[in-house]
Amino acid sequence: MVPLSFHPQQGDPLGPFLFCNTIQPLLSSLSSELNLGCLDDVTLAGPADTVASGHALPISRISATSDSDVAEIIKIGSAMGLALNTAKCELIAHRPGRCSARSGTAGFYESR
Repeated sequence: MVPLSFHPQQGDPLGPFLFCNTIQPLLSSLSSELNLGCLDDVTLAGPADTVASGHALPISRISATSDSDVAEIIKIGSAMGLALNTAKCELIAHRPGRCSARSGTAGFYESR
């Protein structure tokens, strides 16, 4: 167990390993059909209701009781001291128009 007071310094080669090891249980708990993580980049794919189901907007107000993967990342991530930066999130919709403001992804950049 690593004490909470311990943190790697900038450039420490153990930093990425410790980060990945810390978020692995969170990534494993998600239910999206596609769930890829590489350091601090995460890619989720699947039905809109699984990835980011509709909730109050903006995305920063998604309910912690939601069962979507984005809500799970926000909820568990914040408990770990991490925050989802929606300005750096991208939403790519297979069927344009299916991802509306009601899908809980209003803060995401939508690419078509």
